[in-house]
Amino acid sequence: MSSSRTTLAITGMHCSSCAALITRKLKKTPGVEDANVNFAAAKAHVRFDPQQTKEQDMIAAVASAGYGALIADERDRDADRRRRAEEIATYRWKFWTGLVLSLPMLAFMVMAFFPHNAMHQALLPYMGILSLLLATPVQFWLGYGFYRGMWSSLKMGTFTMDSLIAIGTSTAYAYSIYGFADHVLSEGTLLGEVHNLYFEVAALLITFVLLGKWLEARAKGSTSEAIQKLMGLQAKTARVLRNGETIDIPIEDVQVGDTVIVRPGEKIPVDGTILKGLSAVDESMLTGESIPVEKKEGDRIFGATMNKNGSFEFRAEKVGAETALAQIIRFVEDAQGSKAPIQAFADWVSSWFVPAVIGIALLTLATWIVLGATLTFALLAFVSVIVIACPCALGLATPTSIMVATGKGAELGILIRGGEPLEAAKKIDTIIFDKTGTLSKGKPEVTDVMSISEISSMEEVLRIAASLEQGSEHPLAESIVTYAQNKGVTLSVVEAFKAIPGHGVEGELGGKMYFLGNRKLMEKIAVSSLEAEEKLQALEEEGKTAMLLADEKHVLGIIAVADTLKETSKEAVDQLKWMGIEVYMITGDNKRTANALARITGIERVLAEVLPEDKAKEVEKLQADGKRVAMVGDGINDSPALAQADLGIAMGSGTDIAMETGGIILVKNDLRDVVTAITLSRKTVGKIRQNMFFALFYNIAGIPIAAGALSSLGLTLRPELAGLAMALSSVSVVTNSLLLKGFRPSRRNWLSDSAPVFMTVGFTALFLLFANISSATAGESTLFQRGPFPEISRPANDLSTPIARNNDGLAVITLETREVVAELAPGTTYEYWTYNGTVPGPFLRVREGESVEIRLTHPEDEDEDTQKHEVAGHEKHSIDLHAVTGPGGGAALTQVKDGETKIFRFKADRPGIYVYHCASPHVPTHIANGMYGLIVVEPAKKLQPVDHEFYVMQGELYTHGVLGRTGFQSFSKRKMLKEAPEYFVFNGRVGALRGSGALKANVGERIRLYVGVGGFVPSNFHVIGAVFDKVYPEGDLLSPPHRNIQTTTIPAGGAVVVEFTVDVPGTYLLVDHSLTRSIDKGALGEIIVEGPGNPQIFSAVNPDL
Repeated sequence: MSSSRTTLAITGMHCSSCAALITRKLKKTPGVEDANVNFAAAKAHVRFDPQQTKEQDMIAAVASAGYGALIADERDRDADRRRRAEEIATYRWKFWTGLVLSLPMLAFMVMAFFPHNAMHQALLPYMGILSLLLATPVQFWLGYGFYRGMWSSLKMGTFTMDSLIAIGTSTAYAYSIYGFADHVLSEGTLLGEVHNLYFEVAALLITFVLLGKWLEARAKGSTSEAIQKLMGLQAKTARVLRNGETIDIPIEDVQVGDTVIVRPGEKIPVDGTILKGLSAVDESMLTGESIPVEKKEGDRIFGATMNKNGSFEFRAEKVGAETALAQIIRFVEDAQGSKAPIQAFADWVSSWFVPAVIGIALLTLATWIVLGATLTFALLAFVSVIVIACPCALGLATPTSIMVATGKGAELGILIRGGEPLEAAKKIDTIIFDKTGTLSKGKPEVTDVMSISEISSMEEVLRIAASLEQGSEHPLAESIVTYAQNKGVTLSVVEAFKAIPGHGVEGELGGKMYFLGNRKLMEKIAVSSLEAEEKLQALEEEGKTAMLLADEKHVLGIIAVADTLKETSKEAVDQLKWMGIEVYMITGDNKRTANALARITGIERVLAEVLPEDKAKEVEKLQADGKRVAMVGDGINDSPALAQADLGIAMGSGTDIAMETGGIILVKNDLRDVVTAITLSRKTVGKIRQNMFFALFYNIAGIPIAAGALSSLGLTLRPELAGLAMALSSVSVVTNSLLLKGFRPSRRNWLSDSAPVFMTVGFTALFLLFANISSATAGESTLFQRGPFPEISRPANDLSTPIARNNDGLAVITLETREVVAELAPGTTYEYWTYNGTVPGPFLRVREGESVEIRLTHPEDEDEDTQKHEVAGHEKHSIDLHAVTGPGGGAALTQVKDGETKIFRFKADRPGIYVYHCASPHVPTHIANGMYGLIVVEPAKKLQPVDHEFYVMQGELYTHGVLGRTGFQSFSKRKMLKEAPEYFVFNGRVGALRGSGALKANVGERIRLYVGVGGFVPSNFHVIGAVFDKVYPEGDLLSPPHRNIQTTTIPAGGAVVVEFTVDVPGTYLLVDHSLTRSIDKGALGEIIVEGPGNPQIFSAVNPDL
C-alpha cells in the first residue's frame, strides 16, 4: 500500500531544539517513514504507512514528548491564524503578568542606589519576603512551560532551550532561597535586610524570555502573511441553486456538481465551468494580469477571482482543497515548511550546542571558584552563560527567511517550492530557455497589418477584419479581435456572417460584403491576389500566417499572425547576462528560425532542432562541464529537462500548479520573473547567512562576556540582561528576515542591504550597554576575587607616621581615604574603608605642644562614580582625632567627597594615646569597615626606651555571611546594630599577626605594645605567657603605670600602652581573653621570641628522669 501524508499543527514549541525533539519522537513511531517539524511554521509534515500507524498515534507521540498536536484541517485554513493569534495572546498575557510581578523587585534593585531614601528605608525590612512571594509564581507558574520542556527533553536524553532557561532560573532562585533561609535561621524572622538574594534575576529572566517569545510569535506571524493574504481572498459563502431555490451556504458546504450563481462585484467561490451568462473576471490574484478576462459559456473560472460587470451561473467542479487557490496555498505552505540544505548546518550546530553550553557554564562555575571568585559571582556567571547561549536565533535563521521569501515570491507571482530551489537558484550560472511558450508567447498574435489597396488604410483593414472575426471561434480570429480591442478599435456589427471551413470568413458591414481568409478563399470569390503575393511570401518565410482581406472586387490588405517573442524576453535575457549568467535557447525549430529569434533576444548560444525527449540530454551535457543549470520551460512538455536541471523553472498559468514539475513556477508567464526569482533567491540565501552569522555572533560574543572573562575590562553581564539579549537576538533574526518583505524586483532594498551594518553596530552597542548596566548594578554582591589582593593589615612593627615638620615647627600629617577589597580570611574577602589603604590606619606620633596640620584627601577614583559611592555609603569620609579638642575632633572640618582635600590644625597639648576614626554618616558603619587608628601625643618627658614597639588594634567585622563562609562577604548593618560581629581581628584580618606577620623579639628584650580598640566591643587584652610590667590604662601616659597586670580591659574606642620583658624563647599569644573571640573568631596574634632558654625561669621537667 502506498504511503500517506499528513500535516500536524504543533503547539508548545519554544525553539528549534523542540522541533528536533519532536522530529526524533515522530521518526521513532512505528510506521512513520519520514517527519519534518518546522519550528517557524509550527507544523509537522509526516509521511507514514497507514497500515502500521494512524494519525492519532502520531499525536500521542508528540504529546508524550510534552507538546501538543492536532491534525491541520486544510478546509479550515483560518485555524492556523487562530492558533497563531492564540499563541501571541498567551505570550502577551504571560509577559505582562511577569512584568507586573517583576517590576517591584526591579524597583527594589534601583532603590539600592539611594540607600538614604525614605521609601528604601521603609521597605528594606520587607524586600526579602516580598521578593520571594513575587518571584515564586513567575518561576513556577509562568515558567512551568520551561520545566515541562526540560523534562520532555530529559526523557529523550537530550537538552533544549527549555533546559537552559529552567537550569539558569532555578539556579538563581535556589541560591536566593538559600540566602533567605540562612537569614531566617540566623535572625529568627522573615523580615529584615537580606543579602545575596537574586529573585529578581530569575523573575526578570523568565519575563524577558517571555517578551522575546511574544515578539518572536508576532514576527513569525508576519512571515506567514502571504498565506494569510491568499486565504483572505477566499469567498466566505456561495449562492447555489438547489431544488429550484437559491440559497446562501458556507463555502465549505459547496459540492461538486452544484450550480452556483455569481452576481456583479462578487467573488467566485470555487472553480468550475460557466453554464449560462457572460462577464469579465479579474484573475489578477492568480495570473498577475490586471486586465479582466472575458468569460462566456464553457469557459473555466476559478475560486477567489473577482466577477466584474455580468452575472452568470456555473457548475462547481473543484471545491475545498482541489481549487486552484487551495493548491497555491498548499504549495506555499509546503515551501514554507521545507528545509534548505543550509539548514542542515544549523541543525548540526544546535544538536551539540546546548550540551556544549551546559559544559561551558559548568566550567565557568568551576573556574571562578578555583580562581577565588565569590560563590555569588560564579553562580551568576554560570546562569548568564546558560541563558545567553540559547540557540533560538540559530534555529530561526533559515526557516523565517524561507517563509518570508516564499511568501514574497507568491505576492510577485513566483511560486517557490521551498528552501532547496531557493538555495539552488543562488548557485545558478547557466540558464536554458525553451523557445515555444517561454521566450515566445505560445499563442498567435497579430504581427503585421498591411494595406494593399489605396481604398483602405491600415486602421480600416484592422477594423473590418476584426469585425468579421467577432463571430468566429478560431484561435486566429481571437488573436485579431484581441489585437483590435487592445488598439482601441471600435468594431462594427456584422450581418450575414458565415464561416467557410478551410478558407476563412465572410460577412456584411454597412451593406457591403467583405472576405477574410487564405488564397483559396480569394480564388473562390474570384478576386486576384497577385498584387499581394510578394508580401505574402515574405511574411510566410518568417513563419507567419498571413490572411487576405478583400471586398467583392479587390484585395484590401493583409493581416499576419504569429507566435511572437514576448515583450519582456530580451529585457530578461539582457539582465541575466548582466548578472553573469550564461543564457541558452533550446528549440525543435530549424537553425535559421532559431538563430533569427536568438538574435532578436540577444541569446548567443542556441541548441536547435532538439527533440523534446533529447532536451534533458542537452542539460546533462552542460552539467557535465561543471555548470549549474536552470531550465525554463512550460512545465509539461519539458518535464524531463526540468527534472534533470539543477533548478527547474516552469512557466505556469496559475491554474495548473499541481501539474508543474519545476522547483519554481512563474504564474504570470513573464520572463523577467526569472530574473526576479534568482535575485530573490540570492537575497534570501544572503539573509540566511547573515542570520546564521549574527546568531552565532550573539553566542560567541556573548559567552565570554557572560562568563566574566572580560570582567577586568569592566564587561560583565547580569543574567536577566543576558536573557533579554538572548530574546532580542531571536527577535532581531526574525526582523532581519522580515526585511525581505521590502524586496522589489526593480528597486534596491537599502534597508535590508544595510541591515548587517546596523546589526553589527547594534549588537556591539547592546552588549556594551548591557555590560555597563550590569557593572553599574553589580554592587558588592557580584564582586569577585581578582587576587593577589592588597595586604590590608598594617604590620605591627610599622609605627611610621606620614609626617613632615616645617621650619616653623608645624607638623604636617597627610592622610588619604581608600576603599580596598582584600582578604579578611583565607578564601574570604571584604571591602574595607581605610586610611592610607590599611587597617588600622597609620600610627600617628606627635610631640606635646606641637602644632599639627591634618591634610585629609578623598581621591577621585576613575573606575568608580559618586553614585556608586553613595550606594555603598562612602560618598564622604572624615577624621575624628580624639586627641583634638574641638567640634567633632576635626570631623566637622574634614568631610571630604571624591576628589576633595580638607585641612585643619590643632595644638597637641594633651599627652596620651588616643583613637582616631571616621565620623561621616553613618559613623558606626565607617568605623566597622576599618576606618580607625591610633595617635600618640608624646609627653615632654618621654617614656623610657624599649627594644621593640608594636602597633596593635582590635576590631570587629560584621559580615553578612556567617563565620567561615568563603567568597566575598558584604557588610551587615543589621549585625552591627545588634553588636553581633562574625569576626574579631587584630590589625584588620584573621591571622594578620601570625606567621609572617607575627611580632618578633629576642630573649631578654623589652616590648611596648600600643593597643587600641577600633570597634564597639571592649577588649580583655592579654598576652598568654607574659605579665605586663607596666600598663598605662585608658591612654594616660602621665600617671604612674599599673604594675604586674595579667589582663587589661580596653574600652570601645579606647587605647592602652603595655610593657613587658620576654624572658624565655617560644611563641606568646595575643588574645582577647573572652577567648571565643580569639580561638573561634580570629582575634589571635603571636609574638615569636628567639634565643637561649632560661631554665631558672621556665623549663620542662621529665618525671621519668
